[in-house]
Amino acid sequence: MADKLPPPSNFIARLLGRFGEPDPTGPLVPLSVDAQTGALMVDQRQAREAVVNKVAVNTSTGVVLLNDNHARKGYKIYNGTGDNLYVKEGGEGGNLASTDDFSFIIPGSSEPKLYECYTLVYTGKISAIGAAAGTVRVTELS
Repeated sequence: MADKLPPPSNFIARLLGRFGEPDPTGPLVPLSVDAQTGALMVDQRQAREAVVNKVAVNTSTGVVLLNDNHARKGYKIYNGTGDNLYVKEGGEGGNLASTDDFSFIIPGSSEPKLYECYTLVYTGKISAIGAAAGTVRVTELS
């Protein structure tokens, strides 16, 4: 006989229990479970500010695109270099020295050049190095 699954509210609570209760002053918590009803809740806090910056990137040294910001609710990075942009979440920030240490690539040329992040947002330092020199536009939502 197959094992029975726990009641849905308990199952969801155990599955998502690591998210805890939403904290309006802390980092984004996208999912939580109501302790009394067991209902799954989605945190839909909206960003109230958007700051846009242009950042010059080159091929020899990494640059910081965004500094630590625990109020960050999302970010957008537009690659205007015409070639691949290697982006790292975490690490040493502006000390990247090569294109083989990255979290993700934003392609240049004919590929989509925009990267957007709104859920499970990393709030630490984000840096990049380009396969070609150019300008990157960064929008931070908080």
